[in-house]
Amino acid sequence: MVDMVKKFLKYREKLSTLIHYAIEYDGEVAKEAFKIIEQWKSREIKYSSALRKIKNLKRKTQQ
Repeated sequence: MVDMVKKFLKYREKLSTLIHYAIEYDGEVAKEAFKIIEQWKSREIKYSSALRKIKNLKRKTQQ
C-alpha cells in the first residue's frame, strides 16, 4: 500500500513538472509538448527523454 502511494506521488510530481514546462508554450508548440506528455504517459518514451524534448521545444521557439 505504501509503495503504491509512493509510486503515485512520484508519477504526479513528474507529470506536474512536464506540464509546468509545457504550459509556457502556445499554439502548435503547445500541442507538440502535450503530445510528448501523452507519449510519456503511455510509456512510449522515458521521463528524461520527455523532459529533454519539451525543453528542446523552448530552444526552437527562441530561434
